Amino acid sequence: MHDGTWAPGTTGPNRALRLLTAGIAGASEDARGSDWHGRHLVHLAVAHQPAGDTSTARSVLDEARAIADATASLPLAGQVTEAVRRLSVTA
Repeated sequence: MHDGTWAPGTTGPNRALRLLTAGIAGASEDARGSDWHGRHLVHLAVAHQPAGDTSTARSVLDEARAIADATASLPLAGQVTEAVRRLSVTA
């Protein structure tokens, strides 16, 4: 239940970055090559946009693209392509 209080970093892009990073870091070795893990990487890359961290976004999208290629996942490849377009970075 939300208590109505707010503190910096508890909502918005900082919180998204923290939660996505923690979830991705906690993934098992087997999960790291999965399609759904690649989707989380795409979300992480997009979450770096408000901070202007295109270098990290590019690196994360490279990893997601490698998963899409390895799994032959067309949906994931499409998500990576769309994220690249939105972020104007190359992956």
